[in-house]
Amino acid sequence: MNSLTIMCKILILVCSISIITGCVENTKSETEPQSQTEIESPKTQSVLTNQCEIDKFLNSSDIIKEAKQIWLEEIQPMDDDPTFKVLDRINNSPLPEFPFYILVVDKINRASDGALSEMIMSSSYNLINNRTKEFFSTFQPLNCLLKSQGLNHPSSFAQAYGGYLSLDCDGAPTTEEYENCTENQIEELKQKCVLCDMTNFLIALKGRL
Repeated sequence: MNSLTIMCKILILVCSISIITGCVENTKSETEPQSQTEIESPKTQSVLTNQCEIDKFLNSSDIIKEAKQIWLEEIQPMDDDPTFKVLDRINNSPLPEFPFYILVVDKINRASDGALSEMIMSSSYNLINNRTKEFFSTFQPLNCLLKSQGLNHPSSFAQAYGGYLSLDCDGAPTTEEYENCTENQIEELKQKCVLCDMTNFLIALKGRL
């Protein structure tokens, strides 16, 4: 075998090794980003998702300070900007934060009087009509955060909702027309989420009307 033939075989062997090495590197570079994505994807989920400990919410920068202050009783619910910020926030809060705002607004509902009562009625009416499924699914099945804080049913929200309906239908000239007015609005609410369990809410609501 002459030297030229040997050289050709060596070149062929070197080229083969280079091709194999290149394929391995390409395969590695294609699979690594996918693996990284799989590792990072859970990080996009909020740390407050399915969270049962109240301290996790109180220590979260996602929760507005006014809600924390009302919950900790550092400030009292009043006809003022901090309370209004909380009432506005619950209507727009992401789902992981929603149970905490339910707790805070329940505290506001129970402490309200005077001008604040009218704001609470309107806020609860809009909340329950606009976020019907989210609201009732927080109570049935009972969210673990609400359970840990002893809030087992939405009675304060039903009272506020009923107060709004009473005022809205108060202009009806007869008792029958008043009852028709409230019943029609309750039926509209049921149709917003036909699978929602509204039993406890409706019992409390009937008592308010």
